[in-house]
Amino acid sequence: MKKINLLFTTLFTLPSVALAQINIAQPETAKRFSSLGDIIESAFNIIIVISGIIFMIMLLVGGLQYLTSAGVEDSAVKARKLILNAVIGLVIVTTAWAAGNYVLRILGIGIS
Repeated sequence: MKKINLLFTTLFTLPSVALAQINIAQPETAKRFSSLGDIIESAFNIIIVISGIIFMIMLLVGGLQYLTSAGVEDSAVKARKLILNAVIGLVIVTTAWAAGNYVLRILGIGIS
């Protein structure tokens, strides 16, 4: 038992010692909006990130519902429908991102 405790203690404390030697760069200052293009670019990126987070949450909820349906057909169908809707939403958001990126490039607004 003492060997197991020593092993776990070593495994959990050595990474923190190793990480203590990393030099972390100072964060950059906040980005200033110098033009309407910067505001549009930032809003576009924020909307895409939020959409991705919503997709992941819906996919996880649908997966958990499917796993916990325990053979009940109605629950399983409902969970599969939620997963399908999440994937369809991801396709729509990805298409909107590609179209928006194309339009912003035509307008001369760079997307990073």
